[in-house]
Amino acid sequence: MCQRRKSVESEDDKMTRLCDAASHLMRLRIIKLLFEHGELSSTECEKLLGISVGLFYYHLDILRQRKVLEDGLPLRLREESREFYGRILRPDSEELQKEGGIRARVKDIAVYALRKIKLERVRKG
Repeated sequence: MCQRRKSVESEDDKMTRLCDAASHLMRLRIIKLLFEHGELSSTECEKLLGISVGLFYYHLDILRQRKVLEDGLPLRLREESREFYGRILRPDSEELQKEGGIRARVKDIAVYALRKIKLERVRKG
């Protein structure tokens, strides 16, 4: 009998996955809502965003594929996602109150991830 080895995700891969998930404004807004509220039903989240059901589920599927959310309902960020985005999405940040501020955070996420990856590579050296 052949046993499958469980692949371990590298830090580089995790950062890439989480940055990719937040690379669209709507997904970043969903992440921000779940970060601030802890958990929400699909209906609550959709109504707070004020978008169509189809558009909401399109982005929700991507967040699930990227393993940002826990399985099942209510919608909830995985612990690793909460920690990662928590460094970037601070609910008390005045910058996030503006729409442009959210877009700026997407860039911050990418810059943070690249710095972290470079630092890890230097340490492995």
